[in-house]
Amino acid sequence: MKTERNLNMTEGTPWRLLLSFMIPVIGTNIMQQVYAMADSIIVGQGVGVEALAAIGATDWLRNAVMWGIFGFCGGFGILTAIAFGRGNRRELAENISNTLFLGMIIGLLFSVSGVALAGPLLRLIGTEETIMTQAVWYLQISYASSVVMMMFNLGSGVLNALGDSRTPFYAIIISSVVNIALDLLFVFVFRWGIIGAAVATTIAQTASGIYCFKVVLGLPVMTEISRFRPSASKIRQLLSKGVPMALNMSIIALGGIVLQTVINEAGFDYIAAFAATNKMILIYEGIAIALGSALTTYVGQNFGAGRFQRIRQGMKTALLMALVTSLILGGALILCGRYLMMLFIEADSASFEHILSIGQGFFTVTGIGLFSLYALHIYRQALMGMGNTFWPLMSGLGELMGRIGTALVLVQLIGYPALYGAETAAFILADLFLVIPFYITFKKKEKQYEKTCAREDSALL
Repeated sequence: MKTERNLNMTEGTPWRLLLSFMIPVIGTNIMQQVYAMADSIIVGQGVGVEALAAIGATDWLRNAVMWGIFGFCGGFGILTAIAFGRGNRRELAENISNTLFLGMIIGLLFSVSGVALAGPLLRLIGTEETIMTQAVWYLQISYASSVVMMMFNLGSGVLNALGDSRTPFYAIIISSVVNIALDLLFVFVFRWGIIGAAVATTIAQTASGIYCFKVVLGLPVMTEISRFRPSASKIRQLLSKGVPMALNMSIIALGGIVLQTVINEAGFDYIAAFAATNKMILIYEGIAIALGSALTTYVGQNFGAGRFQRIRQGMKTALLMALVTSLILGGALILCGRYLMMLFIEADSASFEHILSIGQGFFTVTGIGLFSLYALHIYRQALMGMGNTFWPLMSGLGELMGRIGTALVLVQLIGYPALYGAETAAFILADLFLVIPFYITFKKKEKQYEKTCAREDSALL
């Protein structure tokens, strides 16, 4: 079942496989964040700091839907990776076709409900009236594009499960070029302001979604099904993996929404500072996500093939890669955070120095605890690769407790600077729900597989 771009992770050196898979995913995630940053930089410089704050005020509400989509697609991809590892073409084709069908229905539901709820949600979290109108427009357009965002993530999720991380990267390059070009046109030439930035992103996402969908539909394995009929049993299987992961991501976003509410209470400078820092942290997290995505495919394929020793080797390799990466990037974040902030803030802004100070505080704390973020993605995605969605869901509760605890308790004790540690607290608490459960689950699955093999050998004798 190997095609030119598919990567069979059941054979070969683990670090080479993980790295070769990761590089395009890192590129994909970085390019996604680059064009998200382009929105903020172009709006911040071309429209003003109020418009930047308006985008920042929508961050966690957009994440609630975007991460829900990520969760569904990541959960659906588990079954695809396991089927690929087993070498079952018919099962693989059925998984893919039902994934696309179910995912598009969910994407449409997100789009319709999101547009209706954008305004009430922004008011619920106490968005400042001075930026409310711009924030509502930006969030409504972002929510309306959920269906095309789902197209890209469904396509990339299927391709990643097959070991093809390059096609999504090519798609996001197209999307990034389109987005930045349209951002400049709509904001600086047409003077559409924040609405222009949102429309540019939607058009760019549509381009990448169509590209990925076209590649998936053209996969040779799809010829195994001459005529598609939705399968109730297959949809139930997909939902059993997708719903817990979507719920997990939505729980994480809920903690962020509570955090955003407290940031809103802290005032305009904190809103603007966190709008800028979130964009940078998402780039750093993109590398962690790439490593986690590689591990999901690696573990899923080897789990399907019953190669548990290779899973052990892959975990050791991934943790070492995470440690080295987090030390290098964490140090860079601490040393260069102030200069990174200057990309987003107008130098003649009255709050320039105070906003930079807030951003540097957040970067310093996050840089120190960066390994906790990488460990989170490694253990969460490895559990998902073995088909376990319970502990990843529990880790989402850990993140929720970390953000809410910081926002509602620590802020009362030491003031708004406590917000600097909200993300790191969330990552550490999530790790507590993942590390030990991973090793327990691994041992249990390995023993189950050995017993199955022993029974089959006895039957042959």
